[in-house]
Formats: sequence, C-alpha cells, structure tokens
Amino acid sequence: MNERKIYEGKVLRAIRELRNLTCPDIARQYDISLPVIYDYEQGRSFPRAKNAKAIEAALRIDLEIFKKYIYNSEIETGVATGGFKVNPDGTTTSISGTSGVQKTRIDPADLAQQIIDESRRQEQENRKNAASPQPAVPAGADLDLIIAEVMASDLDAESKVKVFNIISRHKKK
Repeated sequence: MNERKIYEGKVLRAIRELRNLTCPDIARQYDISLPVIYDYEQGRSFPRAKNAKAIEAALRIDLEIFKKYIYNSEIETGVATGGFKVNPDGTTTSISGTSGVQKTRIDPADLAQQIIDESRRQEQENRKNAASPQPAVPAGADLDLIIAEVMASDLDAESKVKVFNIISRHKKK
C-alpha cells in the first residue's frame, strides 16, 4: 500500500472524528458496510460512485476539495544550512551530512480541518449563489428581440447563457 493512500485514509478518519461521528453511525445512516468504511480509513480503497456521495454527505465535505488538498499536502519542512535544519517554527535542529529541502505531509488532523473549512466556504457560496435574486424580464417585452440583442452584445458567453436561461423561463410562463 502506498504512503499517499494511507495518508488519505488518516485524513478521512480525522474528518470523521472532527465531525464527532463513528464508523457504525455512518454505516447505519448511509448504508455502507463497516469493512468498506474501515478500508477507506486504512487507505486500502477510496470512495467511488454511490459511496462517494454518501461519504460526502456523512462527512459534509466535497471530495474534489479533499483530493485537491491531499494533492497539495506535501510541504517543505526545512533547508539544511551549515549543519542546522531550520524548522517551520523558526527553531533549528543540528544535522550532519544532510543538505537540501526535506518534505513531509501536513498533519492529518490539520489538513482535515482545512478541508472542512474549505467545504463549508464552498457550501455557503453555493447557497448564496442559489439564493441570489434573478433579474426580472419586463412585462410585455418582446423576448425574441431581447435574445437577439443579448446574443449580438459584447457580453461574455457565460453571461449570455444566464440571460438566455432567464428569458427561456419567462417564455414558458
């Protein structure tokens, strides 16, 4: 088993623990067998398809954010300089015969908290975007004329699609 997979499992477990959940809780509520959950936490496998959605719901995280943070979890821990290693906290450690940059992974519990925080921010952003009011189309407007004007405008493609979708909803009414 490779080191990264074991690390992924440790981070999943840390997230579960930070959420005050047990493996049996998740198994019962989301219909995932205990051995499968244990496999995830030991790094023997990673959630796919149906189980991925269940794990996202149980842990209240986005697995894409999880993967991004795991991918970027390796950090430089110090540079050997004149027989001493400079630690992240600014202290030095005496070393012998070593030079260059050393790399390590962020503590699983620290990374778990970062993933939870980022997932929370993303969820709030999604809610904010879903709740934002949609612009109204004036009553009696010639919707086909408005569509033609929007398509001929200098708006970026994403804005044009948004306007087109709003107008399409009004045409159905």
